[in-house]
Amino acid sequence: MQHFVKKILPATSKTRTVSRQKLVGMRTDIEDIHFFLWSCDEYKYAHPRLMIQICFCLILMACYGLRFGEIIEAGNYRGSNEGLTYGDVELSLHYHKGLPRYQLRIQLRYRKRYRSESRDQDNLLFYEETDVSRKAFCPVVHFLGLALADNVFTELCLSTLGDRRILVSSNSRRFSIREDKKGMPILRMLTGSAPNGKVLSASSLYHALKDLAQRYGYEKPISAYCFRRGFANGIDGHISAAKKGQLLGHASDATGQAYISTTVAVDAQHAIRGEIQDTQYIELASGIAYTRDLKAPLPHLAKMTACPPLVTDGQIAKMAECFPNLSKGELARKPRKENLSHARTFDLQSSVSGRLCGIALEHYTENG
Repeated sequence: MQHFVKKILPATSKTRTVSRQKLVGMRTDIEDIHFFLWSCDEYKYAHPRLMIQICFCLILMACYGLRFGEIIEAGNYRGSNEGLTYGDVELSLHYHKGLPRYQLRIQLRYRKRYRSESRDQDNLLFYEETDVSRKAFCPVVHFLGLALADNVFTELCLSTLGDRRILVSSNSRRFSIREDKKGMPILRMLTGSAPNGKVLSASSLYHALKDLAQRYGYEKPISAYCFRRGFANGIDGHISAAKKGQLLGHASDATGQAYISTTVAVDAQHAIRGEIQDTQYIELASGIAYTRDLKAPLPHLAKMTACPPLVTDGQIAKMAECFPNLSKGELARKPRKENLSHARTFDLQSSVSGRLCGIALEHYTENG
């Protein structure tokens, strides 16, 4: 079948075999997005918890290359309300180099191919970053921000967070979860209806991440698999094939070949001379940050400045005259699409004109 699709079919029916470009998001890209979200992004979220949840998901993908469906509700299981709950995690305190630090253990019950099987699930370990410069990218810190707000621990709260005492006879101290909180999803939708809440869907997180990346100036739409590929490329050559397959959840080693970046990640000009390769440059050139433009056109409501409404009442009334049986939401769909298209075209033309003026002014200044 593979030979027929790749060789015979294109030759006989002129079928194209071009595949979609595989974007690669490295760990540094996730850190840049994280900084932009908290320090530069002007978009106003409905609740700060959404920002923490986005960052927590990005960190999980950066550290372990997880799929969305392993921690939140997958698209193939829409309506199942299956995702990471507080019953799947264990927070503990242990000594590391003589200092107590927090450790987070996460059990993955919804890994691909093993979702409905009773087996020993994979456990992921995260530890508290003791380096102050890495605190903002620490997975334990983000988890505590969500868990303490939900009041899920029986003994631990914000006022006792600094109490890091461990019994002399023990190597660790574990914090138990309240029984009524074990079924509560950690990453939730902002519905406010059910007691335990509805788990965040992969579709919602995908659109939130795509819009965030667009506001940051990325040229092409960003998805979770973009960072999953970056994780696979980052650990390539550093761990064994068996450990890599376990981390990525692949059935065979051949599956991992699909994650390799199409850009050959080798600094051949240094390597051919026996010199140390410039890995930082290679990561930048093969990643999504290479084509990022901070002055690219922004989506609607991306800035705090006043924005006109997407659809006016006059446009809706005009559509109602032609289609009296449609609802207000359906009537607003077409003019909304036209207004967005016009706004993006105008922003692009303004951006190009501004750059041309800047180039002309710079040329005029240099040449007197």
